[in-house]
Amino acid sequence: MTGAGGWEGYEATPAWQTLGLRVIDAGGGTSRLRMATAPMMNKQGLVHGGAVAALADAAMGVAIRSAVEPGSITRTIEFKVNFLAPACGDQLVGVGRLVRLGKSTAVATADIFEAEDAPAVAFAVGTFAVRPPRERGG
Repeated sequence: MTGAGGWEGYEATPAWQTLGLRVIDAGGGTSRLRMATAPMMNKQGLVHGGAVAALADAAMGVAIRSAVEPGSITRTIEFKVNFLAPACGDQLVGVGRLVRLGKSTAVATADIFEAEDAPAVAFAVGTFAVRPPRERGG
């Protein structure tokens, strides 16, 4: 998906391509992302926890970027993931939600599901730095 939210081009980055991340929709401080899990399976046939964490980070980041001024710079400061159940489906869905947007930081959450009507397999909360767009020519 493209739009004014500032996540355009992320799907073309090597990290997002490796993880198989796609934005389903985003806007107004929420996001839904999809991740293909086949390349992320561990020896036990489960999705590697690091891949689940990466999806959570991306979902929170896109949710924040969908609510800030276009051109703003956002960076993850920290996040925590609670793994609630093993993830073993062929795809995961990450739902990000902006909780609080301050002057220089934002807090967001993400729920990770094997399917949109299934119970969550992980929950994350994170803090992100937010900087306004850079002034041009000055």
